[in-house]
Amino acid sequence: ETKKIRFEQMQNAAGTSAVEENKFRELREGARREAATRQTTNLNDATVYEATRSKSQLVQMNAVRQIIKGKADFVKEYDTLLAAGRAQAAQDLATSQRTSIGRVAAQHAHVASHKQ
Repeated sequence: ETKKIRFEQMQNAAGTSAVEENKFRELREGARREAATRQTTNLNDATVYEATRSKSQLVQMNAVRQIIKGKADFVKEYDTLLAAGRAQAAQDLATSQRTSIGRVAAQHAHVASHKQ
């Protein structure tokens, strides 16, 4: 009878030990799965972040290029208008001087004709 009780106690102890080992194994597997999931999630997040950052940089660089081109176009147009304005001013000055010279010459001719 004592042997039987001891045998049952050993069986119970072995069963308890097996249950504890099984629980420990399940915990370890759960931790491994959780670590793998966390690693995969972090990798996916990093990939999305890099793709978004690259696209954002491209958009920003395109905006900067457009601003630079807009300024260059403005300066070019301004220089063209300024050159046209200068040419018109020079032409107006030449016309004005010719008109003034013509008037002065006419006045001299008129004065000279009265003196005679």
